[in-house]
Amino acid sequence: MAWVFKAVHEEMNRTVALKMIRPEVRDDAKALERFEYTAKLQARIKHPNIVFVYDFFKEEFSGATRHFLIEEFVDGSSLDDLIRKKNISAEKALQICREVLIGLEAAHKQGVVHR
Repeated sequence: MAWVFKAVHEEMNRTVALKMIRPEVRDDAKALERFEYTAKLQARIKHPNIVFVYDFFKEEFSGATRHFLIEEFVDGSSLDDLIRKKNISAEKALQICREVLIGLEAAHKQGVVHR
């Protein structure tokens, strides 16, 4: 649905993750609505196990509206990469699962359900 870039927010002098809707999704009203809705929900959650949302905005470029989301940058491998490379111990996998569940619990307490 979106490209993710590692970027520097110059005014805040911090590394961020910049998500930009892919061109093939730009005309899908439901996908754009879901992207914006998800960004707003995520921005409500304040928890160390949930990626922090700094900003969501739309810009006009060459007659097309582009949707952007600026989030906290989390350095490291994705869980998918770790699993595919079989580069994760059972103990580490359990630790990650625990942290994910703690984040989900925080979201649920704030009325947000992950789909």
